[in-house]
Amino acid sequence: MSDTAQDYACEIKDAFISSRSDGIDAVKKAMHTLPPERHSALESSFAGLPEAFDEGRILEIAKVDDLVAEYMIVLNEVETENIYLRIVFEKHKGKEAAIHLHYGSDLKDVLAQWPLFSIPKPVNC
Repeated sequence: MSDTAQDYACEIKDAFISSRSDGIDAVKKAMHTLPPERHSALESSFAGLPEAFDEGRILEIAKVDDLVAEYMIVLNEVETENIYLRIVFEKHKGKEAAIHLHYGSDLKDVLAQWPLFSIPKPVNC
């Protein structure tokens, strides 16, 4: 798999459907510019999520060629509520990397963090 922002987003969605630990590993891979000492904080931030999700969908919500991209990943587990992840990627040393992630179960809160810069479009992995 190539390492485009969309590829990373698809990998994150698929990994969280498989298991929370796979999802965390996929997020760490996408955030490859994150210093290793911050990995444990990232891992603990996901501790309250379900062990796995039943399904997921992705929307591209910003794109400026390969310089900046943002995706919203919606994960669903039938026994709980949806989880919404917004992930911003930018070109870093010639390679796309996730630089910011915000998630939560309240869509209104997740959308309120910063504006959408383009009309959302579905992503097929």
